[in-house]
Amino acid sequence: LSWPLGPLSLEAGESLVWVQIPAFSNGCAVIASWGDAGATNPPAHTTNGATWTEGYVGVWHVRGTNLSDATARGHDAFTNSAAAGGGITADGLAFDGVAQQARAAVHADFNLRSNFAVQCWFKVPAAYKPSVGNYRTLTAKELPADFNNRNWWLGIRSEGWLQWKSSPGVDITNRIDLCDGQWHHVAAIHAGAAGRLYVDGVERVVDPTPGTISTQAAPVVFGAEDGTARYFKGTLDEWRVSSVPRSSNWVWAVYHTVADGIGFATYGAAAVTNIPLPPSQFRSEIAFPG
Repeated sequence: LSWPLGPLSLEAGESLVWVQIPAFSNGCAVIASWGDAGATNPPAHTTNGATWTEGYVGVWHVRGTNLSDATARGHDAFTNSAAAGGGITADGLAFDGVAQQARAAVHADFNLRSNFAVQCWFKVPAAYKPSVGNYRTLTAKELPADFNNRNWWLGIRSEGWLQWKSSPGVDITNRIDLCDGQWHHVAAIHAGAAGRLYVDGVERVVDPTPGTISTQAAPVVFGAEDGTARYFKGTLDEWRVSSVPRSSNWVWAVYHTVADGIGFATYGAAAVTNIPLPPSQFRSEIAFPG
């Protein structure tokens, strides 16, 4: 059992814990104990919380206006006056569409030529659609004003459509108006012979010949195209970049874990069992029927 932020306070209320387990099977149980004054050493963790990874090169959870990288790589992002806003997970970042942005510094970890994934959550009211011929950028890594030198670019068109561009070959658009004031999840997956654009856990568009993507010495920018153009207006949250492509099941699970938790666990009336320990300690066993 491990949790990302160190010791938990279980004095009152509800405590939520991420648990890493290879697989749940019939009879599997998660056991939590507390009240033992001698159990003072928490499991290993980073200051910002460790991300259990298969290839994450950057994961940015929003806390206020802080964008600390939740991986061990230390790619913290810094905001340019973006305001704290309500997010899909906890906090989000609200951008005004004028000059606000956030960025993570140039690093070779982000040079992803093929087999990668870029994901984030966004919310755009209908009134915040860009003007005709303009765009609102979710995230980009590219050289300024060089459309042929893009590692990736994800943005909203004036129709409210979501578009993904990566040079030299990816240019695909999901033709659904997503500027509806609701939270939406996007995942751009470059997986060898195909580029796949997912919206809300569902594959929407496929590029069968994406080619090998350009890489460049450029920062990862959130809420703007190259740091100086096509600013986002709305709220963004929970960016993730990985150096491996995610499967359709993975994308579906990421979406539903955050959006509604559907289909992952069911709890019966007898799911939690108290196990007697010495008077100063308490222990519970939570069984998952598998």
